[in-house]
Amino acid sequence: MWEFLLYFPSSFAIGLSFRDYTFQDDPLDLMVWNGRIAALDLSDYATCRSALEQLGQRVAVPSCKETRTRDDWMYPNLLSIRLRIPETKEERAAHVAALLSLVQRRWSSADTGFAPAAQPAKFDISCTPSSYTELQAVETEVQRIVPCFRFSKSAW
Repeated sequence: MWEFLLYFPSSFAIGLSFRDYTFQDDPLDLMVWNGRIAALDLSDYATCRSALEQLGQRVAVPSCKETRTRDDWMYPNLLSIRLRIPETKEERAAHVAALLSLVQRRWSSADTGFAPAAQPAKFDISCTPSSYTELQAVETEVQRIVPCFRFSKSAW
């Protein structure tokens, strides 16, 4: 896929939607879509957590090419994020930690010295009712940094 995308200009925006991404132990790699993703819609617990971790990455380690601007973030054109996290009791803490890390690294300039990434226009996470209370506990903290962020309950 990477070689295929190299032949096309990076100016076009795409929306990615994955449901039940299951390719053995191969996690979803969003890197091939860097610079092109405008919307992300995922619904699988491992894929959602992987996406939360990847979205918090910068383009490269500090170097002379780094501009210390919003352009240094992976997926700089991302405007809409929708994650549907199914019930997995043992994964709740990992999702909360990944979400908080992403928000603090990508959209908060506190303690990083880097310019924050552009705010998304929409950021929604849907989860099962039994996970909702635990995840909702961090909603206020996340909304302080990303005002458009919303949690919702879904029965699946």
